This record gives sequence, structure tokens and C-alpha cells, in this order.
Amino acid sequence: MVIEQVPGPVEYILALARQHLGMELAFLGEFVDEGDEVLRWVSGDRRSVSIHPGMSVHMHEGYCERMVDGRLSCIVRDAKRNERVKDLEVTRTADIGSYIGVPVVLFGGRL
Repeated sequence: MVIEQVPGPVEYILALARQHLGMELAFLGEFVDEGDEVLRWVSGDRRSVSIHPGMSVHMHEGYCERMVDGRLSCIVRDAKRNERVKDLEVTRTADIGSYIGVPVVLFGGRL
């Protein structure tokens, strides 16, 4: 018997956003005290960029911290030409073309 995995509400919202915006990948991560971002939900072809839920990314190596602290716009149209991210390793290794970031603020003000 094959049991089909039914996506939860977060996965469904990520898939809708991805489809609407024509994105290959969408994720929701959580900043943790150790200076890392833990990817909690991932939608899209995870194998093409080798990411998965539970994966930890150093915040200073990625886009999210820069977006949250104001060093980077929430929308990056061409990452390979953007002075703020073109030299980041993740831009090359994940072959990032465009980026849209939306901070999610929880009750109490925590991101």
C-alpha cells in the first residue's frame, strides 16, 4: 500500500506562492540563537539545490539575515549582478537567479 503524503498548511502556502511567482523553490526558516537559520519547510525541487527541512544555514552566509537587517531589499531581481549578494557562495552553489524574502514575525516580535 502506498500512502500519499498530504501537505500541511505551511507546505500548501509555500507551494501556492512558488506557483504564483514562478519560483523553483520556496522555504520557511527559523533564526535560532546560535546564529543559524534552520529550514523548517521546503517546497520545490530540493535535490537541485541540496536542501531539506531541518538543514541549518549560517545566517551570515545567506540572504535572509541581510534582508531582515535592511542590507538587502526584499526583492532581488538578478542575484548574479547584485553587488550585495553576487559574491556569496550560496548565490553560485544554489544558482540563485532571483530572490524574494518576507520576514515572518511571530507573537512577541520574534522572527
